[in-house]
Amino acid sequence: VTIALHCDGANGATALNDLTGRSWSHLGGTNTIDTAVSKFGGASAGGAWQSTGWVSTGNSGVEIAAQDFSVSFWYVPDFAGGNSWTIYRGKLPSTLDWGVLMSGSGVTPSFIYNTGGVDYSVSFGVIKSGWAFYEWCRVGGTDYAFIDGDLVGSQTNYGAVRATPGASTYFCGADGNIQFANHVDDFLLTVGVGRHTTSYTPPTSPFPGA
Repeated sequence: VTIALHCDGANGATALNDLTGRSWSHLGGTNTIDTAVSKFGGASAGGAWQSTGWVSTGNSGVEIAAQDFSVSFWYVPDFAGGNSWTIYRGKLPSTLDWGVLMSGSGVTPSFIYNTGGVDYSVSFGVIKSGWAFYEWCRVGGTDYAFIDGDLVGSQTNYGAVRATPGASTYFCGADGNIQFANHVDDFLLTVGVGRHTTSYTPPTSPFPGA
């Protein structure tokens, strides 16, 4: 497991506890821990009106490169419209390595990655109006997308993901230009393992370590 965020804590807290021990710093925006909205644990991360969240620097292990991976989380679009970068590595828009772009209900969610200087998108299905579980996996030469455990699409991948040396990773928006509205809970990234290739039953409780 590379990043493991339950997004729990006191209302308005800026501390983001990563069960892997990875350090996150809050960037001063209004996206914080929010106890008014949650899927599990009584809180989630996010807030109203596009704002900034957290950054993690010195991200050894977050480079996907040619490895399999899984990225999953619960998400609710409680503020309509607006691009919401749940997480991304690099600097948008010029040096994105990879990231997850969400928005309001009815919009297609996307995992976007750069290969050879070109951005490619794994984009299938539509964002639901309430809490739903979103996951993207790479296993071998194929990228997969899931919503609430249902396989909504797959495609042949375009190659190794760019791994910019020393790039930072941002959660709930953050770099001053790219921001985030809405809420996310129970975020999990595993580099080196693609967890699913077929439909499955989505989790009914927090991932282990809650």
